[in-house]
Amino acid sequence: MRGAVLKILAGTALAIGASAANAAVTIAVGSQMSIGGNAQLNGGATASQATSIDFLAMPGAVAGPTPGTVTNFLGTGTFAGQSCSGSCGTINDITSLTVGASATPFFTLTDGVIFSLTNITSIDRSVSNVLTFQGTGSFGGTLGGDTINSSLGSFVFTTQGGSLTTFSATAVAVPEPATWALMLLGFAGIGVSLRRRRRQVLAQVA
Repeated sequence: MRGAVLKILAGTALAIGASAANAAVTIAVGSQMSIGGNAQLNGGATASQATSIDFLAMPGAVAGPTPGTVTNFLGTGTFAGQSCSGSCGTINDITSLTVGASATPFFTLTDGVIFSLTNITSIDRSVSNVLTFQGTGSFGGTLGGDTINSSLGSFVFTTQGGSLTTFSATAVAVPEPATWALMLLGFAGIGVSLRRRRRQVLAQVA
């Protein structure tokens, strides 16, 4: 009997260990990871004319082929409590700043969070010293030692100044397409229900 108990306990311990090893984090919709750093804008006299972005390596703000340095990050939502100032991760260059361009991975933070930019969807060059672009992508990597379930995200990047400038960027988790579909079905159901109730009330009044 004792042997059986020990086997059961050992099996339980193994199951708990496997569960811990397979733990994963789901990023809540609306959770944000904001980052900052320094960049060299190439291809134009002003920020808005840039055709590529070389993120600078710190310290010393070194331009070149190596990944740039993320100098700060701050998280909200699922990322709440995640922050850094100094050498906080790496960010890869955008060699062709055009709609449809991508960078995978785009940035990798020291806390383990990775964001891949899969598609630049729009670029705003309307103000001479300001460059803004938006895109879509996905979160991955780890958070608190646990694997992040791949989560869709949207990305906004802004920089202003001359060729050497600072940048700020925010990646936000967004609903999966299936979730959007369920939400739309839910809204449609609410609309049908309200319409039926209205008809019933009108019928009673008449």
